[in-house]
Amino acid sequence: IKITNNPKIPNKINKVFYDKDLKAVEALDYLYQSGYDEKTLSQLLSVGVLGVKKNRRLVPTRFSITAVDDTIGKSIIDEIQDYSTINNYKLYFDGYLGNYYLVLLFPEVFSYELFETYLPETIWNSSQLSSMTDYESVFGRKYYAEITAGGYYSARLGVLEHLRRIKKQASALVLRFITSEYETPLGVWVTREATRKAMRNLILSFNNKEELLLNARSFMDERFGYDISGILKKSKLLNSLKQKKLSHFL
Repeated sequence: IKITNNPKIPNKINKVFYDKDLKAVEALDYLYQSGYDEKTLSQLLSVGVLGVKKNRRLVPTRFSITAVDDTIGKSIIDEIQDYSTINNYKLYFDGYLGNYYLVLLFPEVFSYELFETYLPETIWNSSQLSSMTDYESVFGRKYYAEITAGGYYSARLGVLEHLRRIKKQASALVLRFITSEYETPLGVWVTREATRKAMRNLILSFNNKEELLLNARSFMDERFGYDISGILKKSKLLNSLKQKKLSHFL
């Protein structure tokens, strides 16, 4: 490799590089708050220029991408937990490159569940509707989301960015539908951008949970011709919302 000129390093990146006592989590949060996107952050983490000096090392790209999504997400969760909940029940929907996201927000403290559903005649699924899920309660996750993997953290980040933007918190049930339009796996940046796009497209707001679920089922039946009732019945998040709160007795 021959360097033909001096590379120009932004001051804030230079700052975290030379701070050998700054933890990687703190460096990522600082740079994200300074306006650097997750692509830049994952590159920095991958080449081992962040964190306490003795712990710096090269990281596989796919690990660094998910680590950035998870780290930024946890930072936003800490922030929004001080906010009040949304005022009603909301339904969002949009997609990108054959990945469609239906997002249901409930006026509750933050919790999150992702269902990834493969529609028939996709490269991953040739016959009937197939879905898998991961979930976290208000107490968060202790282990990596093995089932939905990196897509879990990238979709969560898209939802959390929206909640921080409106300065509210909510419980989020996210349903990803993968269609035959998505012919080649392109990485979690697709799911991140698809979720962000969905969160900019509010379909309707409702006064109660029953109306939200009814319209979600109707919307997906009209859009794809599939009944999502079976998915909703398996939802850990929806089951957790059935529990009565202390406020019910006051």
